[in-house]
Amino acid sequence: MHPLAPWWAATAADLAVERRVLRDYAAALTFTIGWWHWLMTTKPIRRDRLTLRIDARVSTVRRLCAPAVPLDPRLAEIDREAARFLDSTDTATHEHEDVVRVREPLRRLLDLLDDIEDEMLRRPPAERR
Repeated sequence: MHPLAPWWAATAADLAVERRVLRDYAAALTFTIGWWHWLMTTKPIRRDRLTLRIDARVSTVRRLCAPAVPLDPRLAEIDREAARFLDSTDTATHEHEDVVRVREPLRRLLDLLDDIEDEMLRRPPAERR
């Protein structure tokens, strides 16, 4: 059995919801900041409730992953990326150029979750015959 199997069975549904919402929020945040910055290039965009909701979702992902960190080093990487994301969004305003910097840790966090999910869903070689 895969070392993460019990943890994944217990948290897969919650992680799937958080990940889907995070992807939607990240896309909306990027569009909103980019569009407003294009309209008013001289003014930075105020941080809004959307960013705060993303922060809450990232914190939830960290909490869900924490019990299984000793089982797989990738989960420790998820924790580092989540912390980096939360640190990077701790500002009152965003400039359009900051969007990539803010989103990169979030994108890496989501990619790591996808990698773990792919591995967990792969069938053992004996079952593929």
